[in-house]
Amino acid sequence: MNIRRYSLYLLVMLVLQISTLYSQVSFEKGFVAGLSSATIDFKPDANLQVESSTNVLAGVYGEAVLPGPLSVQLDMLYMQKGAAIKVEDGEDVYSVNYLEFPILAKLSFAMAPTVSYHFYGGPALALKLSETIPGSDDTAPLEDAFKSTDLGVAVGAGFSVSTGKGALNIGARYTQGLSNVYTNNNTDIDDDKFTGEAEGEDPELKNKVFAILFSFGF
Repeated sequence: MNIRRYSLYLLVMLVLQISTLYSQVSFEKGFVAGLSSATIDFKPDANLQVESSTNVLAGVYGEAVLPGPLSVQLDMLYMQKGAAIKVEDGEDVYSVNYLEFPILAKLSFAMAPTVSYHFYGGPALALKLSETIPGSDDTAPLEDAFKSTDLGVAVGAGFSVSTGKGALNIGARYTQGLSNVYTNNNTDIDDDKFTGEAEGEDPELKNKVFAILFSFGF
């Protein structure tokens, strides 16, 4: 067998293997909704009293179910991140709206014919849509105080119940921000609160979100 024939043979075998694997892959799509508790890590914290803010989230997902327990899920979620900081006359709420795209590797295991549980994790890229910052008529322009993107990692677990028309999923997810989302341009945010100038450090803000999710796939 010469090199050309051998190369052609390998190419044909590769195509057949890919075709066989693809034929074993099933696809699921669905809707997601839930409640989230968001907060921000401030460094240095400047003795801040930071509380979480409760928000709703919603979106869609698509999942490629591979042979065995592994699948790959892509979400597109509208969600709010931010935090509430206690001040003398109440609290200031910093709210940032994002469109987030988690890419999740998912392991599922059957508990019963129609019930399974799963674990997942992966990166999550969020694109900022808008932000609300106290101190500037409660509204700040885009990219004024928070950066336009946020990169994090998401992990979670849940249960899935198959029905005659699809699958109902209930689970919990934690997303930890990895990137500093503060632009450090010192506009519209009270510098005395958390810029860290007294400590001689540049401020670093990272989002954290815990969410309870409900989804229905078909």
